[in-house]
Amino acid sequence: IGCDQTVYLYAFSYKYLFILLVVSAGIYIGNCNEKIIINFYKVTFYTLFFLILWALFYFFFLGDITSQAIAARVSFPTISYKLSDAHLYSFCLSILLIFYFLVMRVKLMHAKSLSLFIFFAGIFALFLTGSRTGLFNILFFIGAVIVRLILNRKINYTFVLLITLPFF
Repeated sequence: IGCDQTVYLYAFSYKYLFILLVVSAGIYIGNCNEKIIINFYKVTFYTLFFLILWALFYFFFLGDITSQAIAARVSFPTISYKLSDAHLYSFCLSILLIFYFLVMRVKLMHAKSLSLFIFFAGIFALFLTGSRTGLFNILFFIGAVIVRLILNRKINYTFVLLITLPFF
């Protein structure tokens, strides 16, 4: 493997490691006190907020750079922007948006106006990725919530999150 390919391999694999670490941290903090759990939600919220801001920055500011220097679709911050990982970015952003809607906004006691702003900014960022993966996750989640509300049952959010994961 050449030097450039090795760098791409490491730069691409850390994103998958990030997902594994977030899930592992979520399982670990389940046994912790409330303060640690709230701190985990705050870090996760800041990650979501950063991903939304990065999508806007990438699309509107880095998009002006010649198309040969970077990929046209929004990607994670890496060493090189020639390869796009828009599908993974879109998936992570959508899962974080769903987690925000279900858990974080309640636990962090965010106002409805802030929650709506984050949700719609996140949807806009999903459109900027150019990937349908995240949009499908969000639409599937909204559809599941509507069906559960129509059936007048209590929504099992864990089930909805687990259902959307295989669509990555």
